[in-house]
Amino acid sequence: MLKDNGKYLPHSWIAGDDEMGRSSRFRRDLRALGERYLLAVPSNTGIRDLDGPRPVYSGRGQPPKQPFGRVDK
Repeated sequence: MLKDNGKYLPHSWIAGDDEMGRSSRFRRDLRALGERYLLAVPSNTGIRDLDGPRPVYSGRGQPPKQPFGRVDK
């Protein structure tokens, strides 16, 4: 609906509950459309703290990324 008719529906933000926020595809599509959004996500959603320290690199293989953690932690 936003892709086809968004220009006819004046809005600044998209807001939604955790059912709307659950879908990573929906969030990706909103970003691709340049939409600003605020969506709740379920408490067990996995996230990475990209600003946190990286795990120690052992020198072999790919450097490790931050581990996933639950959003409620």
